[in-house]
Amino acid sequence: MKPMFFGDSKRKLYGVYDAPRGSERHSHAVLLCYPGIQEYGTSVWGFRRLSAMLASEGHHVLRFDYFGTGDSAGRVEEGSVATWVDDIQQAALELREISGARQLSILGKRLGGALAIKACQAGLLAKRLVLWDPVVKGRDYVSELEMWDTRRNLLLLHAERRGGGRSELLGYPFPWPQRRELQELDLSGELPGAVRKVAIFASSSQPALQSLQDSYTRAGLTSELHRASELGESEAGAQGRAQLSGSILNEMASELTEVSAA
Repeated sequence: MKPMFFGDSKRKLYGVYDAPRGSERHSHAVLLCYPGIQEYGTSVWGFRRLSAMLASEGHHVLRFDYFGTGDSAGRVEEGSVATWVDDIQQAALELREISGARQLSILGKRLGGALAIKACQAGLLAKRLVLWDPVVKGRDYVSELEMWDTRRNLLLLHAERRGGGRSELLGYPFPWPQRRELQELDLSGELPGAVRKVAIFASSSQPALQSLQDSYTRAGLTSELHRASELGESEAGAQGRAQLSGSILNEMASELTEVSAA
């Protein structure tokens, strides 16, 4: 595990590179893209585990923090969709340079999935794209964050904030420019550039993800949708969700390992 900073001197990004381990090493690199800052803290453990799993299978892996998040430079309110898409492109370039890998795959969770699609549309070449509960419609995503924020405030006995337009969500600044950009996201009719295959992993029943996979199929793109029930887990209960998380990690690691064998 190698912590590192990369990118422009005015916009330094923090990342962690896991080199291949074991006797079998592949010329395949995997870039892991975190969700938005509001869900970052609950995703760190899963990304660390997934990175270690992939490295143990012989893959080069890089996970990184977007500008204004985690240990990267900048403040949360300085980030934007365009900035974070560019961060993915910069991270992919860095991963290619330090690994020398000939093949690149990308995994993005929630907002990270939407940003990864945007990066591929902007010209980033990836053989496989793995989307973990990706954001499809930005307006629904923002509404969901607001719902979670309301529940959190009730739990913490904070004053209730009704309606939209909140300048803070789940403890992080949420300025109007970010809100507008995120609400305008709509990936339902857009193809992810020159990606050869898309694998979508859903930890709950989400009609939008079925529609997304259907649109890829109609366009002739090889795609798969892996639902919670297909992974042999219940969608209900904290224990079920914890087991589901482990199952999804194993299935996604297998999906990405399959690339090097193809």
